[in-house]
Order: sequence, then C-alpha cells, then structure tokens
Amino acid sequence: MRLLPTVSISFGTTSIRLLSLLLITKYVASIGGPTAIALLGQFQNLQQLMISLTTFGSSQGVTKLISENRTSGFEEIFSTARTLIFVASFIIGLIFLIFHSDITLKIFSKDNYEIIIIVLGLLIFFNAANTLLIASLNGVMNTKLWSLVNLNQIICTLICVLLGGTLLGLKGIFLGFPISHFLSFFLNYLLIKNRHETIQWIPIFKINVEVLKRLVAFSGFTFISMLIVPWSLTVVRSHIITNLGDLSAGYWQSILFICTTFQMLITTTMSVYFLPKVSSSSSNFEILLEIKRIFRLALLIVFIGAGLVYLSREFLITIIFDERFLPSADYLLFQLLGTMLRVLAWIYSYALLATGRLQILIFLELVFTTLFVVLSINLINSSGIMGATHAYLLINGAYLITVYSLCRKIFAK
Repeated sequence: MRLLPTVSISFGTTSIRLLSLLLITKYVASIGGPTAIALLGQFQNLQQLMISLTTFGSSQGVTKLISENRTSGFEEIFSTARTLIFVASFIIGLIFLIFHSDITLKIFSKDNYEIIIIVLGLLIFFNAANTLLIASLNGVMNTKLWSLVNLNQIICTLICVLLGGTLLGLKGIFLGFPISHFLSFFLNYLLIKNRHETIQWIPIFKINVEVLKRLVAFSGFTFISMLIVPWSLTVVRSHIITNLGDLSAGYWQSILFICTTFQMLITTTMSVYFLPKVSSSSSNFEILLEIKRIFRLALLIVFIGAGLVYLSREFLITIIFDERFLPSADYLLFQLLGTMLRVLAWIYSYALLATGRLQILIFLELVFTTLFVVLSINLINSSGIMGATHAYLLINGAYLITVYSLCRKIFAK
C-alpha cells in the first residue's frame, strides 16, 4: 500500500461523501433554517451513538486485525465481528422500539418524530453491517473496492434523503438515512459478492473467542470515543438551546459542521493509509517514519485548507446554508483553530491506537471530553456561543501537547 495512490483514492471518495453531506445540509437549511440544522445535528449525533453501541467501535479493530492477518484468519475475524454487531443491533434496536417516546423527547424535544426513532431501531443493523464491510475492505487494503462500496452508500443516502424530504419534509429527510442504509447494504453485498468470495460464505453465528477478546480490547478506545463525543456535543448543544435559544444552536451547529467536514476530509482520507500501515510496522523506527510522513503532509494541508476556509467563510456559509446563517461567521475563527490542532493531535493519537496503547487513550478521551463539556458550559454562560469555540481551542491545544509528549516518549526509545 503506497501513500500517495491510496490517499488520492481515499481523498476522492471522502470528497464525494462530504459533497453529498453538504447538499443534504443545504437542503435542510433551505427547508427549516438554523432550527432545522440544530435538529439535524441532534439526529446525526444519535446515529453516531447508535453505531458505536451496535458495533462496539469495532470497525478500526477489524481493520487492524485483518491488516495484521491478511494471509489467514480473515474468516474468523469477519464472522466474529458480524455476529457481535448482529446481537448488539437486536438489543439496541429493541431498546429503541420500547422507549421510542422517551428518546424522541430527549433528542428532538417534541413527540411528532417518534416514527424516526422506530425506523432507526428496526434498521440499525444494516448501518452497522455497512460499517463492518467498509472496515474489512480497508483491512485487506482493497482500496478500489472500498471506494466503490463507499460510493454506493453515498448515492443511496443522497437519493433517499432528497426523495424523503420532497415527500415528507424534514421528517422525510431523517427517515431517508436509515432507509438508505437498508438499501445500500444489499447493493453492497451484490457488489462484493463476485469480488471477495470469503465474505459471502461466512455463517452469521460464528465466533472465535480469541479474536473476540482482541477485537473488544482494541475497540475499547474507539467505543468510548464514539460514545462520549456525540454525548458531549449533544450536551453542549442542549445547553445552548436552553440558555441561548434554537437560533443560536443553529449558528453553533453550522460552524461545527464546517469544521467537522474540514477535519473529516483530512483524517478520513489519511486513516485509510495510516492505520493499516502503522499496525503492520515492525519497529518504533518505522512507526516514527510514518508519523513524520503523515504529519508533514497534514501540516501542509491543514494550514492551506484552514486559511482558505476562513478567507471564504461568508461565501461558504451562504453556499452550504443560506444568508440567514451569516452571523455564525463571527464564531468560526477559534473553532477552526481548534480543528487544526485536533487534526494534528489525531496523528499522534492514531499512532498510539494502532500500537495498542488503549488504556492511555481511553483515559485521555474521557478526561479531555469531560473538560470540554464543563469548560464549554461555563464559558457559554459568560461569553455565549463564542465561549464554546474558546473551550474547543483550549482543550484541543492541551490534547495535542499531551499526545505529542506521549508519542515522543514511547516511540523515541
């Protein structure tokens, strides 16, 4: 697996994914303005939370284990992960069906979205299964097929969401997401069927206990991260809604969306190369070499990209959303600076993740995310939306210093 070809394919796929997300966001903004964008943020965080619960954050663990055992052991790893998500999806889906009214009120603060929670509960397995397929293809380093599967999912999501919005408005948009996962799963299966024979013949209920132990151990960090990050954003957003109103929450969600999209474009692109490569490295010297290569590339992209985003902020806000969101441009600077630091910190944290320093990462994730929530709430009370952006910058700066110091201490030996 070579850096530039792999990153190029991944960048193209990720760019298309983000473009489709931009179109959906623009569509939501045109229908309901800042208030609808705030609801979209709540819904997306709920989806992320459900995926973390149904997969136990195992996607990166699957990628790592498969990349380490490409010549043998694929069937045991894949079938174990699939059984895990099947059981978890059944349990989580059942909980959502039983408590759909309470969950609806907690997420949307109104009860006329109950059908969305019910459909999510019924179809959550297919979203988790798509995640597993993509992680497995990344592990075997089949970048072209990985890209095709991703593109299929992107197209299905875009069609279902836009069609749902046309027929049912905002509620139809939210329903379009789980329905698209259902459709794309079967299309992905047909796409993979004749290109990767192992996947189609694996029984659903087949667990290798040793693989399960390794998968759960490795996935601990990802699972905690996927749980606590959506939780933290939901808490901060709810605090803004309660104290500053829906409109302010929509402004904050808009700059969060821009910065998250910028971050995803870089980290998702590079992770396709970085995780399998570091996982298969046999010495600290090789790991340091890969960190330096990725860091130099990321540093260049981050500074150029962030500069372009900030200089064109009003244009981007108008294009992605509309003129009603222009006041959010005043809050972008510190959020964007925090995102730059987060991207650079991601390189070091990913190196720690790939080499099994899970307890350290879980501890750091819990501490810094909790600090972000506490600091955000306090600064929002004194400085409004700007306080949340200040908190994000300060926390990510401290996080970068911490993971850099740890990597320097561990890998320089």
